[in-house]
Amino acid sequence: MIKSIEHHSKIHGVNLEELFQDKVLSNESCFWSLLQSQTDRLHYYYYDREHKVRRDMKDLAVASAQVNVTEIRDDVTWLIDFINHNAILFSSAVRKFDSYHELNTYDDEKNYFDETYSFMDGHRLQKVLDALDIYEFEDRQKNKSNSRKDNAKRTRGSKKKRRFSVTKELIVIKRHNSRSTQLVDEKERRNCLQMFKSFKSREILKRSQE
Repeated sequence: MIKSIEHHSKIHGVNLEELFQDKVLSNESCFWSLLQSQTDRLHYYYYDREHKVRRDMKDLAVASAQVNVTEIRDDVTWLIDFINHNAILFSSAVRKFDSYHELNTYDDEKNYFDETYSFMDGHRLQKVLDALDIYEFEDRQKNKSNSRKDNAKRTRGSKKKRRFSVTKELIVIKRHNSRSTQLVDEKERRNCLQMFKSFKSREILKRSQE
């Protein structure tokens, strides 16, 4: 992370190696012109990165957009570290210039820098982080609500299944009892018929003996 910030600062921000060259540091107009150009490119780079972040933030409102909140937060955190690092580089450059020329321009230059590049205090990015916190909180609340609804649906479904199962068991028992009753009635009928046949046989035998 630090190496990446230092590398990007040399390209898109304050580059101390260029500012501290003898031919630059010894020449006041050259030094201030170069420092001005570096802070200007820092300004443009910052707003390019911030624009990307805000575009991603808008995409969060679109359900179909594939946007990772963690990635947005990482980008914002990196950009905050980047501008803080360049604020330190700017201070180091001016202090070095004052020491070299035995001047005291730091306070005036630092005030000018803070007023001209007001984004350097990070207040704009802090608002983005606050918005992300709210988004993540609302997203967690929404997920909890959906989870409770799903659990309630599963519970209702389970109760319906149990009621259906009990009803099915009662039907099976009723059918079983009905079949059992039919079997008993059929058995009693056969027994009665057998007894009747036996009685008729005895009557016929008795008459024949008479």
